[in-house]
Order: sequence, then structure tokens, then C-alpha cells
Amino acid sequence: MISQYSILKFVNNDISQESISLGLMVMSGQNFFYKISLEKIKLANKLNPGSKKLLDFSIKNLENYFNFNRNGLALFSPKNSEYHEYFSRLADYNNGILQFSKPASIKKEFDRESFKLYFEKFIGKVDAEMESIQAPSLFQNEIEQKLHLPLKEQIDVNYTLKQDSLPSLFFDFHFDGLGYNGAMYGLKSIDFNAKKNISAIKAEIAEFESVIDRLNKFAEKKDISGDHQYFLIVDPYIGHKPSFNELYGILKNADMPSFKLANSGEIVPIVMEIKKNKAKKFSSLLEADQ
Repeated sequence: MISQYSILKFVNNDISQESISLGLMVMSGQNFFYKISLEKIKLANKLNPGSKKLLDFSIKNLENYFNFNRNGLALFSPKNSEYHEYFSRLADYNNGILQFSKPASIKKEFDRESFKLYFEKFIGKVDAEMESIQAPSLFQNEIEQKLHLPLKEQIDVNYTLKQDSLPSLFFDFHFDGLGYNGAMYGLKSIDFNAKKNISAIKAEIAEFESVIDRLNKFAEKKDISGDHQYFLIVDPYIGHKPSFNELYGILKNADMPSFKLANSGEIVPIVMEIKKNKAKKFSSLLEADQ
């Protein structure tokens, strides 16, 4: 895999281009990594106290963009040419005290640990009090844009079913969507490419099946007996770990008894069906039961 990276710089002297490397950005596959060194910021402020407010303002704007402007991040695709173009624009048009190096390519797939190593190589020691910030992946943005936003007024989205909500449920479980209307509708996404532990993914799928069983029993008591629809949303695994490939292959090729498998490109028709059937928030059913 070819990844792209750019170094964030504080330019202390615009004429001489005297600068300090403050942080690092990396686009790798569907993941985006970003981090700024607190120690380097302190050094920049010491060298040029007059620029402190402007530097703080520039960094805050940058971080607000990466953390909250999901529409911008969602424009990316796994084509490294687009990453290169994006980093090039940053390098060309940011000419203030916070600037970006021209994008560089590296034949490597990054995760949190390798990003940390390269951060220490290019920028310096990782600050103990500051964790690496990883923006939402493309997959997560697809879920947000295609599922959460269109359905948020209709069913429960980004919803955690609490352990005491259903009989014999002894753990909390997160759904991307949960609703009902003559039938149950449940949607759960798992990002296989987010570098989770394979055991954690297997446990999450097992819990999904367990919760489905409890939801079906609850629905039966409420005389909700239609064709229940449960979906596990998983995009193809693009890495090289045999355990991930094997699990994805099982999910793709096996006829799972409790749920249907879908990918992020198949969300829209599922959402349209839920809207067509006028599904309601599952939480309203629980509230009525109290």
C-alpha cells in the first residue's frame, strides 16, 4: 500500500522560511492520522511570543476541521492520487504561520503504532499527555452520511441498548439503527479495516446474534411478528491478516441465520425500505413498556 504524508510546520520567519516541524498527517488506505506536538508548540511560542494567539487560532481551526467536518473527510476515497492532491492543496494555499510540506509517498500501511513511530522520527517524542487523533474512516463516514443522518428522525440511530432494557440482557450493545413497525429493524456496522483485534470483532458479532435473539423474543411478546430485518454492515477487508480474511470470507459466503450481510454501498436501499415501512424508534416502545 502507498500512503501519503505531510508535515505541519510553524514558520517563524517568512523571509528566511525558518520553521519548526510541529505535527504530522498521514493518509493510509481508508484511515487518516493526525497529531501535533505540544512540546514543539511550546518551543514555537517561546521563539515568537507575539504569534502565540495566531498559532493557537490556526491549530484550533485545523483541528475543528478534521474532527467535525465529516463531509470534507467523506470526499476522500482509497485512491492515493486524491490524497496527494489534497495534501498538495494544503501545501500550496496555506501560506501563514502554519504551513504544510509537499506530500510525500511511502510504501507502507499505517496503524496507530506505526504512525507513532513515524511521528517520533519526523517530529519528536510523543507527548505523554496527548493521544493521537484519528479522524473517522471512510467507512464510518459512509455510515454517518447514508444511515445515521437519513434515519435520525425516524428510528434510533447511533443507539446503545442498555443491559437492563431487555430480559436477561447483561451487557450494553451499540446499534447504528434500531426501529420497529410490524417487524424489527436492526443495523450494526463493524469496520474490519480499523485495526481492531480479531477477537474483539468476533465477540461483537456473537453479541449481535445474542441481542437479536432477545429482541425477537421481546417483539413476540409485543405481538410484533413480521419479517424481522437485521443487517451487519461490513466493507471488504483490504489488509493482509489471514484471520481477518478468513472471518470476512465466512461472513460473506455463509448464510447467517440471524442477520443479513451488507456493505456500505448497499445501505441506501435498506434505508429506503425502512422509510417506506414507516419504522419508528425502538426506544419509544421501551418507554411505553415502563
